[in-house]
Amino acid sequence: MIKHAIKVTLNRKLLIYMVLLLLTTALAIGIPSYNISKKALDEKGETILENGVKSAIMLIRDKNLAVLAGTISIEEAQESIKTIMIGPMNADGMRQIDNPIDLGENGYFIVYSINGEEILHPTLEGENVWGVVDKNPKLEEPFYLVQDKIEKALGGGGFTRYTWNLPYEETLEEKVVYSEYEPNWGWVVTAGTYVTDFNKEAALILNLTILLVVFVVFLGFYLSSKYISSIATPLMTIEKAMKAAEYGEFRKVDTIKRTDEIGSLIKGYNHMITSIETANRKIKTYAFYDTLTGLPNRNMLKEHVNERLESGGTDYNLILVDIKDFKVINSIYGNDYGDKIILILSEYLRRFEGNQVKFSRVAGDEFAAWVENWDIATLNESLNTMREDLNNILNLNGHQNRLEFHISSCGYDSSYETFDMIYQRAGIALQFAKVNSLSRHVIYEEDMFSGIERESVLKAQVETALNNQEFTLHYQSMYDVTIKSVVGVEALARWNSQALGNVSPMEFIPILNKNNLMIEFSKFVINRALDDLPRLSIIHGDTIHLSINVSPSMFLWDQFISYLTDAIQSRGIRPDRIVLEITEDIFITDFKRITSIFDQLKVHGIKIALDDFGSGYSSLNYLRNIKFDHIKIDKMFIDDIHLDPKSLNMFKTIVELAHSLNSRVIAEGVEEKIQVDLIEQSGCAWIQGYYFAKPEPLV
Repeated sequence: MIKHAIKVTLNRKLLIYMVLLLLTTALAIGIPSYNISKKALDEKGETILENGVKSAIMLIRDKNLAVLAGTISIEEAQESIKTIMIGPMNADGMRQIDNPIDLGENGYFIVYSINGEEILHPTLEGENVWGVVDKNPKLEEPFYLVQDKIEKALGGGGFTRYTWNLPYEETLEEKVVYSEYEPNWGWVVTAGTYVTDFNKEAALILNLTILLVVFVVFLGFYLSSKYISSIATPLMTIEKAMKAAEYGEFRKVDTIKRTDEIGSLIKGYNHMITSIETANRKIKTYAFYDTLTGLPNRNMLKEHVNERLESGGTDYNLILVDIKDFKVINSIYGNDYGDKIILILSEYLRRFEGNQVKFSRVAGDEFAAWVENWDIATLNESLNTMREDLNNILNLNGHQNRLEFHISSCGYDSSYETFDMIYQRAGIALQFAKVNSLSRHVIYEEDMFSGIERESVLKAQVETALNNQEFTLHYQSMYDVTIKSVVGVEALARWNSQALGNVSPMEFIPILNKNNLMIEFSKFVINRALDDLPRLSIIHGDTIHLSINVSPSMFLWDQFISYLTDAIQSRGIRPDRIVLEITEDIFITDFKRITSIFDQLKVHGIKIALDDFGSGYSSLNYLRNIKFDHIKIDKMFIDDIHLDPKSLNMFKTIVELAHSLNSRVIAEGVEEKIQVDLIEQSGCAWIQGYYFAKPEPLV
């Protein structure tokens, strides 16, 4: 009996020793595995957060290039980035989290200004959170978490850890946030989530270890020893794989034919690796492909071009194509309509892609093509064909107005060693085409750089000039040859810059448009001209009319009619003395909207003149559908009427046409007496030009 009791006791002791051994073994395996898993998952989480921020900053810089190129406004660019990073703003001012990068179950992006204002946040956008502190009750001194994020971002980027409530709960959890500063927009871009979002799977290892120990205790030493081996092997395999993951080598482990926790653990680990690979593919997609069209973006094009340059190729061209007035199309028809045009264009370009041609979308409405072994003649012919084909396709898809394109290229030069050097020069040629309103293919030449440099200087000065009232108005008289009297004056803006001297309107008007200052500039012109009208009336008589040039952006401004009529009425001016001069480029927008604005102006008694008639390609269509009070014949029809009978006959035809439409005709740019006589004989009584008067300021 005693021996039996001793034996039983010994077995129990052995069992206890075995249990202790099993516990020790299990803990020796489980705890390191848990720590390794947790560390790997934590580092993976930090990597995802850091890559997410860097991807966001990459997107911001791409958008900023589009802003600098003038293809998109800063407000549109920033809202586009906000929508990508979190999601569109709802009517209540909040954003539903729907970002494309997996930042964990409770992760999302936040953007601060350097003074702590929430530039982007799901619920707190626009609020200043500079003084927000860590919620850890054990802290003896407050930790200002927003200030820490901003400080680390300005220092080159870093992580901030603090305690915060789980969403919609009182439970406090540790949170980790990566921050980095984007200097172009002054944004502190952060991505953060709760630590548990990334390391939940690590706890599974510890739980499985405990369960396995209990299971083995009941089976005994023999089964335990064998089962320990079956457990240890896959765990060690996962441990090795996790060690490799610490160094950025993410690899799956071989699956085993088990349906227990170990099998689930391996499946879970492999699923985790698949998720990381998917996240990496998403990051690569955002880094190298355009999300709308699927075409390679500038980064991918850069890699391709640099590879081709390293291979020693010399017969190449980098082509840039930009849609003219695409911003106007977006503002009138909406971004969805603009996206449709971009998609149609990208699908068309894919037809020509091959070993010698690579396309990419490098900005909002800017495409690039890397072409090898094409001579210039073939290139020009292909570009012209593409232009016509695209307009035909767009016409079939409901876009009635003809699109024009700015096209530039840069070819081989032995000094061009990298993509950036070639792209910069192609970009300069494209900017040259835009500044000079050229629709033909423009090839880069070295002297174009000075013109672009000039534009940069003007951009830097023009807003200051507007604020400092450096702009003035000169007035050019219109003369009625039948009554030998001045019947009107046209207000013409001039800029005498303190830094640059006299700057031509041909230079500063495009710069004002690109800097989105045209509405403010137009307000200045309208107010100054209306203020000067009483003095002009003293000089020329109180029956003269005042002509004011109106840009398309001002004409389409929602508050334009109310602003203009208030300005006229507040000064006690008769509206029928005011003539608004518009040019044909306004009609690239919504024709129905334009005619509606015309009708409202007519109701108020304001007159409308079609300026530079004949310089466009569809003036007759506008004359047929719109009643203009005045038609100003472009100077190109005047210059040769005394030298070329065809020019004179064409001028007479235009005058007869205008009169048949009950519109007054004004001949512009008249400089010689013989021109005056021929114009008068043709039935045109009103003349404007240097022969009678040059633009002069009021003194």
